[in-house]
Order: sequence, then C-alpha cells, then structure tokens
Amino acid sequence: LKLVTALCHNTDQLSQALFADRLDMVFLPLLRGGPTDGDPPLTDQQREHIMKLTARTITHMFVGNRALCSEFSTLLTQTVVDQMRVFGKSLDLLQILKPLIIVDGKAVEISQTNVSKSFIEKSGGLDGRLMTDEWGPGPAMDFQQVVEHAVTNPSVDGGEPLRQEMELEYTCLLTEVVGMCARGLMPHTELRASSMLPFDQCMDRLLMLYQDKALAQFQDDDKLVSIKRCTLQFLNDVFIDSDSEFTQAVVQQRMNGLWTMP
Repeated sequence: LKLVTALCHNTDQLSQALFADRLDMVFLPLLRGGPTDGDPPLTDQQREHIMKLTARTITHMFVGNRALCSEFSTLLTQTVVDQMRVFGKSLDLLQILKPLIIVDGKAVEISQTNVSKSFIEKSGGLDGRLMTDEWGPGPAMDFQQVVEHAVTNPSVDGGEPLRQEMELEYTCLLTEVVGMCARGLMPHTELRASSMLPFDQCMDRLLMLYQDKALAQFQDDDKLVSIKRCTLQFLNDVFIDSDSEFTQAVVQQRMNGLWTMP
C-alpha cells in the first residue's frame, strides 16, 4: 500500500489508472478491513489499521485525475458510506471524498451529487455532537462543549488526540466536504447542504466561535481557526454564492432584507 501511494504521488496519471483498474478486486476489499476468514482471524484493531492505510492509498489514486474521479465516484462514495457504518466516523475514509469533488479548482458534478445525496441520508447532519463513548470512552457533548474542551484542554504534545479533538477535526472535514458539493451552479446540492447545517444554525455557530468567553484568549488556536475557516467557507459556498431562489430568500429573511445577494 505504501508503494502504491508513492507511485501515485504527484498525480502520476499512468500509475493512477493502472491501480484504479484493480480498485474493486484489490483495494476495496482491503478498505473493508481485509479478509474475514483468516487463520487466526484479524483483530478489530488490525482491520482498522488496514482500512486506514488503504484509505490513504486510494486518496492518492484519484488526486487531480478528473476522468477517474468521474468514473469511480458512485462506487467510492457508496463504499465510504458503507464502511462508516462498520468503523464509525473516520477521517481517513472521509478524506477519500475530497479529491473526487474538486479537481484543479473545478467541480466534478457527479461527485457533488453523489456525496451530497449520500451524506444527507446517512450522516445525521453537521451538528458536531459527540455521542457517549464515541472516539473513546466518555460522556456525550454538544458542539459548543466539544469546541471548548478541544481548544482549552488540548492533548499533550506527542500524545494521543482527545476524543473532543477528533470530533472537532471530523466536523471540520465534513463541513468542508459538504460545502464543496455546493460550489458552482448546483442548486440541488446547495439545498441538501443547507438542510444539514441550516442558515440560522450556521450563523449561530459562527457567533459562538467568535464570541464565546471561554474561547476569547484562544482565538489564534489552530483548531479554532480551522473550524471558523471551514464554517465561513460553508456559509459562502452554500448561502452567499447561491443560485437557489429559496436559499436567497432564507438569507434575506434572516437578515431582515438588509443582506444584498450577489
């Protein structure tokens, strides 16, 4: 897997095409955690390790290759969603989708449609909530509690990231991915994205991130900067740079008619 990743590095399209032809036969079974009938069988930890390595390899396999991204969009999107049911939230699985959506600054419409449709049905929204014992043992937390804990009580340098940090990083990446689906002339993906994080909630989130007293002295923290940046980008992609009359009406109503849409 490391060798394949190296060969596909720097968008070597010949290598990418060669290995993509073996995606269904070789790489997707590994993405599912490898063989289940081994002797002795793989442990859950070993299967997750194989999945993560394979996810990183597949990500390199499609970076910058519009033809492959279009051809394999449906298969990869469905596989990622299916494996999240098995492994739970995964940064490595979610990372596969980014190069499928935008190639050389231009959107791949079939990927925008596939990803937005799959995640509105399967992901449960962009609320950023941390469930009980998710990312490790611990209580449930809402988004504000997750951010405050991740930013004000970070893990020790070099140590394992805290569950709150993992959830915040996942929320950042999912917000970015869903927002990317709304770029360009894509009213239907804009509406899907806006249903996952409605305008009111998006604005309330930004106000909390900038005005929360507990975060006041941490405004330059990398994790806080990341969640602010991706939320602002989401606001732009989904609501401000929108071609949907419904979305524009929602924004103007919230802003009491004072917000002029471009």
